[in-house]
Amino acid sequence: YLYHALLNEDGRIERLKYRFWGNSLQITGDVVLEDKSVTGTRKVNDASYDQALELPAGYGFWFPSTIGLGIAARLPGGIPLTTVTLNNNVNAPDAFALQQVELTRYMMITDFVEEDINGKKMLISPRKVAWLDNLRFVSLSAEDGWPVKMQRLDGLTAVATRLISYMH
Repeated sequence: YLYHALLNEDGRIERLKYRFWGNSLQITGDVVLEDKSVTGTRKVNDASYDQALELPAGYGFWFPSTIGLGIAARLPGGIPLTTVTLNNNVNAPDAFALQQVELTRYMMITDFVEEDINGKKMLISPRKVAWLDNLRFVSLSAEDGWPVKMQRLDGLTAVATRLISYMH
């Protein structure tokens, strides 16, 4: 998986380009977000697909990765919130197609707690993100709001080992 997200001044995604390589499967795509719509193009091996979704104002967008979940965790709006993401089931015929999902975000226990992240004590904001039949726990850095840890119910955990950010 390789994602390249362009964020606006509010930290919301304006455009997302992505690539996936795996067992005889290559997918490339481009997603463009407008106020009330999302358009996506993707190429799955040699087949091309176009999509356009009309959405209510204030919808959210995120993508299936730890960074994408961090963006999802801090989206403003109602509970649940209408969002668009990519179908992350690479075995499905519509792999990486745009899909509209209702997203629920929860702050957990308290706003901030201190946690050991890869040997470094950090102040984090623990969050829970749920959609369809999925649930993830995401720890956001109190310093900049970016995710430093993600946990799935099956035990898979991703932890930041080196934090690098580029702001222009």
